[in-house]
Amino acid sequence: MNRLTARLSGMLLCLALHYPATAQLSDSAQVSLITIGPGKAIYSLWGHSALRIYDPVAGIDIAYNYGTFDFDSRLLFMVKFLYGKLDYALSRQDFPSLVAISWEVEGRAVVEQVLDLSPGQREALFRYLEQNARPEYRMYRYDYFFDNCSTRIRDTLERVLGDTTMFQAATPTVSTLRELSRPYSRAKPLLDVAMNLALGLPADAATSGRERLFLPLELMESAGQATIQGPQRKAPLVARTDSLRGSAAVPDAGTSWTVIMGWLLFALAVGSSGRGAAVWRAADTVLLSVAGLAGLLLWFLWLVSLHDVAGPNLHVIWAWPPHVFLAWEVARRKSATWHRPYLYVAAATAAFTIAAAVLVPARFPSAAIPLLLLLGFRCVLLARSASPDRPGNAA
Repeated sequence: MNRLTARLSGMLLCLALHYPATAQLSDSAQVSLITIGPGKAIYSLWGHSALRIYDPVAGIDIAYNYGTFDFDSRLLFMVKFLYGKLDYALSRQDFPSLVAISWEVEGRAVVEQVLDLSPGQREALFRYLEQNARPEYRMYRYDYFFDNCSTRIRDTLERVLGDTTMFQAATPTVSTLRELSRPYSRAKPLLDVAMNLALGLPADAATSGRERLFLPLELMESAGQATIQGPQRKAPLVARTDSLRGSAAVPDAGTSWTVIMGWLLFALAVGSSGRGAAVWRAADTVLLSVAGLAGLLLWFLWLVSLHDVAGPNLHVIWAWPPHVFLAWEVARRKSATWHRPYLYVAAATAAFTIAAAVLVPARFPSAAIPLLLLLGFRCVLLARSASPDRPGNAA
């Protein structure tokens, strides 16, 4: 979806909706959990959740959306996201427009789960959402795993309905935050590699059933199994499920071209060893620069950013920020006494990381293996050609 379409979507969705402060829901009102399936844009890969208040008697049909953000500047958005200081807001949107934009413009499925709530519970939830949509309360600090459009709805239902609502995990198997998130990002291989490298050890801790609900599809499944305490007995929280448009599901991962490209590059490096020194000097410059910049980013996420799951990160073992300086030296064909030991140690750490990837494969994207082999192989060849007595030559 291009930027113009995104702006048009926002204009249609964020219509000014005004209801008297004394407005009350009729007995015909209903509350629904709305799940929008994964989309193609990066910010929509993991799906979306909203709450719908529908009252045909009062003329109310609102979607309360905790996933509204300012996307005027992509660069500023990315900087805020990396630092972990990205503000989202609760917005009140015209529900038919939300469905139209999600399906017709973005091609995303929309599923509605009508909740089995009493008139008093529906009214309490309506009042709570209206209060939180006010300008002084609507903003919150976004966190991908712990505070997003899905967890906010989970928390809202628990806060308003109290102990009457019981969420449980839709899938009984024990999973980690990394394992739960990755199936969605695999549709974009480069993003999948970047996210898997950026996540630290906290992302590999086992999650509880409640923690899984940061994903809208998990919230949808869990709501379908949840119960609510009525006057006489417990009953299912969801009274009815309707697929308004399509069927919400995890996107197909397809073929990871990053893995294929990684192995082709490694095979090319081995096959052309000793030939094309000028070409490989340029390639080594790029390879070392990428590894060094990756290291800078990982240290930033771990030590500077506000992300709780970014560190400790095992990938700092091989991604060294000084690689950037060495890349500059290689490009200028400079050689120093420290180059040879540095390169051999760098090769050893790349080999160690590959061995670790065999033991804990979940923490290492498949595309990283051939690239680490390539990094180690080129570091060894550079070390063998390094000499303090003459300009360094790439093998």
